[in-house]
Amino acid sequence: MVREKTSFLMHHDSVAVLEGLTDEQAGQLFKEIFKISKSLNNPNNPVEPSGLEGLMNSVLHPFKAQLLRDYEKYENICLRNKRNGDEGGRPPDNPDNPVGSTGPQNNPVEPDSDSDKDSDSDSDSDSDSESESDKEKDKERQGAVEAIVSFLNEATGKSFKPTGKLTKSLIHGRLAEGYTLDDFKKVITGKTRKWKNNPEMHDNLRPKTLFRPSNFEDYINETPLPGSLDTSLPEEVRKAEASVENLIRKNFPQDAIDLRKQELQELRIKHGIT
Repeated sequence: MVREKTSFLMHHDSVAVLEGLTDEQAGQLFKEIFKISKSLNNPNNPVEPSGLEGLMNSVLHPFKAQLLRDYEKYENICLRNKRNGDEGGRPPDNPDNPVGSTGPQNNPVEPDSDSDKDSDSDSDSDSDSESESDKEKDKERQGAVEAIVSFLNEATGKSFKPTGKLTKSLIHGRLAEGYTLDDFKKVITGKTRKWKNNPEMHDNLRPKTLFRPSNFEDYINETPLPGSLDTSLPEEVRKAEASVENLIRKNFPQDAIDLRKQELQELRIKHGIT
């Protein structure tokens, strides 16, 4: 019988996904990871994980897969040590096999081939089913990321990549909270109107700022400024619109705002914009 494993490893390349989660989501994720680890260590009396739904379940998957791999490795080490003990202890030092316990020995114990085949077959079947489901979810999530990043690039004139780890993690986190594609567009549109022509704020038109958990909800609930984000408009028209918005935001006298609006209207007529 394999001795119960009292700890598990967290790998740095898996932890990057946490940056896109809220503290509450990260807490839920860690609780589920602990439950899965406990279940693996008590096969005769497993602790059933409560299960996460939707995108949070997809976020859990790489952690779950790593726990399974690490537990199988630990189990193999325990069985190997038991065999060595049954045969009188660790094999003597051998220059061709200094570790002694990992390579083939003079009297290796033949594995139970039938048991291994049955186990592998069941494992492969479950893995294939889970893999297909995960592939569909990953495809859906990546489609959402690409649509959001494309809208952001079009609005801001920048070139963010939908494959960036932090970008994907932030978007997945907000989608897991129930936000929609329209919510992302609202945030992008609102902040672009306010910041695109502001040299001090322009650099904040990026996923790291816009989609951060502590910012996103606030941005969703901001009152949008009037104006258009149509990037096909002539530059002088877009600058005039931004100027009007700037005057309104800084509470300039109404006559100054009206004068700038009149100039904007003349530019729109000039370019045949209704």
